[in-house]
Amino acid sequence: GIMRLIDGRITLSVPSGPERERTRPIMIRRGPDGLLWYCSCNGVFRCARDMSSASVLKGTAGLCVRSMITVGDRTFLGTYGDGVFVLENDKLIGLPRDKRGFLTHTHAILPDRNGRLWFSTNQGMLNAKENEISAFLAGDLSDVYFARQDPGSGLFASEFNGGCDPPWTAWSDGTVCFPSLNGSIWFDPDSIPDAYPKGPIMLEATMVDGLLWPVDEYS
Repeated sequence: GIMRLIDGRITLSVPSGPERERTRPIMIRRGPDGLLWYCSCNGVFRCARDMSSASVLKGTAGLCVRSMITVGDRTFLGTYGDGVFVLENDKLIGLPRDKRGFLTHTHAILPDRNGRLWFSTNQGMLNAKENEISAFLAGDLSDVYFARQDPGSGLFASEFNGGCDPPWTAWSDGTVCFPSLNGSIWFDPDSIPDAYPKGPIMLEATMVDGLLWPVDEYS
């Protein structure tokens, strides 16, 4: 549960509940409303102002939320098994998952200085542009492009760890450190080039029913 130090004594303010393993706090943060929030494997809870109780945020019950971070007016939630969600104006929206499901188990979320969000997962490190996420949330895009770093990109491990607080450490020079199954992974996210595809789409061939269809047949 949530403990408080009052007059030199530690007291239990908000019990975890009957399912202690599922409802124990994993991370505690100040929410955008100024109240204390904590995430657990049974959702995200908002503590009362007097710290006498906590209530689950709408839509999050049953989600195993292992990390949360507020960026502007949005709170991003990384879950163990259900991908990434965004809380904005008390509305919960799930981000589109990448086609291979790498975002399913997201341990930590980190904003960089180049307008990107980084997601440590069980299948490497992914990043996406904040403005593209904003366009998706506004209904202007149907998908979000996620770039992925894995051992083929130079990482010596693809499976990151989480369920801890903090889930990453940052230094003043921009270097960050994430835990993985093979030890700590250090890098500077601001120094990694943007992998967003910028080139034009080139149509080289079209197959119809297994047969090559010349692209200039109707030109």
